[in-house]
Amino acid sequence: MTKQFTFNTQRQYSSEGQIIKVIYDGDRTAHFMDTTRGLTGTVNFPHNIDQTAIVKSQVMTLYDLGLYEWLSEKDFKKKWVVSDLQALPSSSLKSLCSKNDALAIAEYERRLKHGLS
Repeated sequence: MTKQFTFNTQRQYSSEGQIIKVIYDGDRTAHFMDTTRGLTGTVNFPHNIDQTAIVKSQVMTLYDLGLYEWLSEKDFKKKWVVSDLQALPSSSLKSLCSKNDALAIAEYERRLKHGLS
């Protein structure tokens, strides 16, 4: 299951600090969005990581070193929404499908295909 989380580095890029959003699905790749500075990217880890604190640390280290691939804000936001949808219970997902939400329908179909719904 994909994990997504938001944290504040406390670096003084703004009065709020520096807000980072991360999407990580355990496959050695994480996508991040520095909402404070308006930067998005993808980082790759040498191995799978299962602890959020270590994912945070690795994302920030690779980001600080510039060892990330650019990712458009649009693509990051889509991944964030898909991650949200994957976490929804089937009843909530069906409700979104009834409203013709294309991403919700795609997630529902994925669950049906894999016997997850």
